[in-house]
Amino acid sequence: MELQQALQLYGDYCLRVAFTYTKDFQVAEEIVQDVFFQYKEESFRAESSLKTYLVK
Repeated sequence: MELQQALQLYGDYCLRVAFTYTKDFQVAEEIVQDVFFQYKEESFRAESSLKTYLVK
């Protein structure tokens, strides 16, 4: 899956999860950026759903 498509599908969900843990919107945004940067750099092996992979 392309990075842009993954971001559109799961970006908001990842941001909500990150905000739930941090209670700081700016920190949550940075976490989501890091998650999607790592997704771009690594190859997703589909051992789990993409949503699970991104949140984990």
